[in-house]
Amino acid sequence: MEAVAQPLSGRVALVTGAASGIGRATCLLLSQAGAIVACADRERTQLSDLVATITARKGKAIPLEVDVRDEAAVGSAVTTCIASLHGLDILVNGAGIRSLSSILKMTTAEWRDVLDTHLTGSFLFLRAAVPHLAQSDHASVIQIASIAAHRSYSNSAYAAAKGGILAMTRQLAFELAPLAIRINSVSPGPVETAMTQELFADQSMRDEVIGTIPLRRLGQPGDVARTILFLASDQSSYINGQDIVVDGGLISYVNRSRRQVINRADLPPGDA
Repeated sequence: MEAVAQPLSGRVALVTGAASGIGRATCLLLSQAGAIVACADRERTQLSDLVATITARKGKAIPLEVDVRDEAAVGSAVTTCIASLHGLDILVNGAGIRSLSSILKMTTAEWRDVLDTHLTGSFLFLRAAVPHLAQSDHASVIQIASIAAHRSYSNSAYAAAKGGILAMTRQLAFELAPLAIRINSVSPGPVETAMTQELFADQSMRDEVIGTIPLRRLGQPGDVARTILFLASDQSSYINGQDIVVDGGLISYVNRSRRQVINRADLPPGDA
């Protein structure tokens, strides 16, 4: 049997949002590529299942139960990773939550939750991880952005969070370069995950979305995970500060949907 290539053999990767969807697929693929994976998420049962799956496949992984919005918990998680795995080479900031509220219906708490999970969580892990990544000869950070950062596709909170991820990535490509740490981002389009399961269960919505994708299919977590593997490996050693869109060509399509448009009838009484 032909040996499976392991471009990340012996390297340590920390992945947030690891318990499901793109994060889970990423942990499994990085492990298959030879990495030792610290799987970070707040879902204990799913984390345990993921680590058991990796172990059953002869890989090595540890669970890190953490809420990425909690500064102290993030610091503790990174400390545990370093103490247990003796280093850090790859950080994947993938934790995220879904929000569909329009600006008129979104609460301040919801806005903050979306921004804190996606953007502040990435900042907290970066700040804690950079001193350790600086000790690696193969340091790479991959941030999960979204096509919502490139075009009108979701809502204001999600777009703001993901747009912040892109801006942060570009800035840190400059700041971290003297430490030989590369940082890039990946912008997925519509991907079938637990987070989008309810949305795509609506056949009319599913058909509408697929109709905007030139490749005429929804993305799968593995489509994104393979791009993350490329950015984590030495195959991308001269790529820094870039964003790779993984969307089947969706953002090349002129989407005329008015699903998120606010009409006068949506305004509160007295404001119309």
